[in-house]
Amino acid sequence: MRKNLRSMLENIFGSKEPKYKVINKFKMLNDSSSAFYNWNGKIYDSSIARTAIGTNGINAAKLHPKHIRILDNEIKVLPNQNIERILKAPNKYMTMFDFLQKIMIQREENNNAFAYIDRDKNVPGMNGVLGIYPLNSSSVEVYEDENKELYLKFRFRNGETVFASYKDVIHIRKHYNENDFWGASNSKVLQTTFDVINDTTQGIKYAIRNTAFIRGILKFKNVLQPGDVEKNVNDFSERYLNINNSKGIAYTDPRYEFQEMKTEPYVPNKAQMDYSKQELYEYFNTNEKIIKGNYTEEEWTAYFETTIEPFAIQMSQELTRKIFTQTEIGYGNEIILEANRLANASNSTKITICEKLGHLFTINEQREIWNRAPVPGRRQKVTVTKFCKRRQSGRISIKRKRGGSTMNEEEKKQETLKMLRNDRMYRMFHNLKVRSESIQDEEGNQIQEMIVEGQAVTFESPTTLFKCGSTEYKEVIDRNAFSEADMSDVIFNYNHGGKVVARTRNKTLELYIDANGLNIRARLDGTEEGRKLYEEIKGGYIDRMSFCFTIKEESYNQETHTWRVLKVDKLFDVSAVDIPAYDTTSITARSSRFTVAEQEQKALARAELQKDRSKKMLIQTY
Repeated sequence: MRKNLRSMLENIFGSKEPKYKVINKFKMLNDSSSAFYNWNGKIYDSSIARTAIGTNGINAAKLHPKHIRILDNEIKVLPNQNIERILKAPNKYMTMFDFLQKIMIQREENNNAFAYIDRDKNVPGMNGVLGIYPLNSSSVEVYEDENKELYLKFRFRNGETVFASYKDVIHIRKHYNENDFWGASNSKVLQTTFDVINDTTQGIKYAIRNTAFIRGILKFKNVLQPGDVEKNVNDFSERYLNINNSKGIAYTDPRYEFQEMKTEPYVPNKAQMDYSKQELYEYFNTNEKIIKGNYTEEEWTAYFETTIEPFAIQMSQELTRKIFTQTEIGYGNEIILEANRLANASNSTKITICEKLGHLFTINEQREIWNRAPVPGRRQKVTVTKFCKRRQSGRISIKRKRGGSTMNEEEKKQETLKMLRNDRMYRMFHNLKVRSESIQDEEGNQIQEMIVEGQAVTFESPTTLFKCGSTEYKEVIDRNAFSEADMSDVIFNYNHGGKVVARTRNKTLELYIDANGLNIRARLDGTEEGRKLYEEIKGGYIDRMSFCFTIKEESYNQETHTWRVLKVDKLFDVSAVDIPAYDTTSITARSSRFTVAEQEQKALARAELQKDRSKKMLIQTY
């Protein structure tokens, strides 16, 4: 058995060498313990506790984890195949249902639940996740290495220990208050309750045992030797008091007389037993109706919001921050845990929702409400547009339009503008150049490099962003603005939302700064989309480009109405854009700068109005 456990440990953690050189116990802020120990109160050995905890575990396991990506107002579901695989079967030992059930049960039992993320160390982020394994250890300690990185030391019941980086550990806590790191133990709160339940159970057991025996006094009519007394008592007990005696016949003996003693064993009443059980159910945020499944719609909603939903939020946030890198999170990746709460609604509620709000759901989503399997080709949402047209007869006809038509240029512009984020800046540049270079690959074949290059930023050159009233608002980018900017992974795409055709990480996109400004050089022959984009730029169909960035520090001169960008925080992408009306004015009008300009113009208008009023009052005075 020990060999099997060791093998499973190696299957999960492998034989990877630790990265740390020096590791010490981590000191907590409030001198609370850096170690967590499972309480030996054996909560799960109690039938009442197991029923309550198990019910929460099963209901939590019904949650549906999904990987979504929200970027530029676009939501993609399950955009990564590796994470899609993990969310179906997190490891080779269990399904996602088993995984969530186990995590929830450990959270309820120990107020701490752990799961280890096994990664391919050579592949960062979501693509490197190999599996996620729940860990049920007897104790856990926090350590810190020389680089201030946290590690957890797990000790298992077979005596094995292993260190794991805290970055690779899903840690779900409950009753997180006293300790700086761990959820509080159940021992202080539940020990008395379990003592009462145990005493109650033992009292019932002893009461049943006592009722199976007859107790009394045997009075001898003659004086006997001690040995004879003992022998007669044993004979009487064997004949009449042994429950295994199945003859059912007895006879009288004139030598002694038996006088029975009535004992009434103490049996806890039902109210006491129900109180202890109810106390335990309430501690685990459940009740008998939920356990037996005879709840109402309102009762289920209350249970879900107090018990299942907090767990879903915890798991969603912890899976997101531990699976994805900060860059991936910045691009809108997250894990959410959904629940079909309407599946527990009454039939009348389901009918009302499908009738009144059916246009908000796809056909398969409506089938899920009725606990029916999805059908092929019904993932799309049916859009119903109602508009009224009054006929000569005075009647109103309602037309329904399914789907949509081809967008015109204005609609295309508005659709693209929706993709832009209000918290980022977008700037245009027109001085594009295209060229082709012939090079040889490693095998000696001639390859045509398709190059697009241009100057994205010109330092110290005022650029008019927009006009508000008669006032021009300008921007100047300081020549040191990009000295601390994050340009580690910049992409080249189409309209700030198309497929990536070049990027700095694989060196197909180069960014370099000279005395005049920031320059870009993109090689587009690596993908089919890139080659098409190159030909469109070369043919003059696309003659503008835009880059997206965020500002860390800037100043504003109210007299010249000019912003100076002092520090750029991060450069996100460079895009080829093709919409005629898509210029700096329409983009900048979305930003806070346009709000500043409007406020200034309103203040000027109020000042002019006040000045006119003063002149009129002065004329009237004379």
